Amino acid sequence: EGLVAAAADHGATVAAGGSRHPDVAAALSAARAEAGKGDRILVFGSFHTAAAALRSAIRQDADVVLVGEMRDLETIALALKAAEMGMLVFGTLHTNSAAKTIDRLIDVFPADEQPQARLSLADSLAAIVAQLLVPRAGGAGRVAVHEILLKTPALPNLIRESSISMLTNLMQAGRSEGM
Repeated sequence: EGLVAAAADHGATVAAGGSRHPDVAAALSAARAEAGKGDRILVFGSFHTAAAALRSAIRQDADVVLVGEMRDLETIALALKAAEMGMLVFGTLHTNSAAKTIDRLIDVFPADEQPQARLSLADSLAAIVAQLLVPRAGGAGRVAVHEILLKTPALPNLIRESSISMLTNLMQAGRSEGM
């Protein structure tokens, strides 16, 4: 089930993994409706893994790729490769903070490959938006709390040097930039 569709600016290519799942079919229909005349939407056949869909997106040279969830080493490695090649890659992880997201992306790699993964992530990461649902103060329902990390000149160094504990300071300093 790999990838699902995303809308793109005019002239862009959007990669979309095909599936018989109704949510994916609806997403593909929405992407087609949003596409301008200069847009290409690549609809791939059904895939059994996100990695297979990502390999196909890389071969097709898509501009934008949305990975439903990056769960395993192969999918994360291919997503990083696609980003290094200049593709805009959106991916989801089950983490609730920017720091945990970076740790998860790096920790999935074997210890001897983690330094290279850090370099790749440091060079290609544009932003992380983490969301956590917390109970409302009044107790009725929940409210979303967001943590936004944007790429700044300092971020790649923090990732390369494994100084993830400094991310909170970076986000606080970047508050005026939308973090």
